[in-house]
Amino acid sequence: MKCKTYKATPGLDRFPEGQRFTVYRSAHKKLMREDRSYRKHFILYVTAVVVFGILPGAFWAGASSLGKVASTVHALAPAAIILCLALSQQRYMNRCIGSVLQSETP
Repeated sequence: MKCKTYKATPGLDRFPEGQRFTVYRSAHKKLMREDRSYRKHFILYVTAVVVFGILPGAFWAGASSLGKVASTVHALAPAAIILCLALSQQRYMNRCIGSVLQSETP
């Protein structure tokens, strides 16, 4: 899975370097206001991050060696899931925001 940032958004390269984040952020805000599926996808992402962030604290397997291993796995697995969710969300946002930028720019 390749790590991409907002700078990989299609259509963003048409704007000056200093304005790109502002343009990206304003397109994101516009989508949050106007596009129900984008807003729902974003809210589900934030909810999943919160749930998987809290999950390791809710599980403790005890002080034995096996318990420590299980607790470590239950702490690392949600971190890996959150990382995958973040990369997927960034790709989704880049795709949606890129389509907005390309439709607005002549």
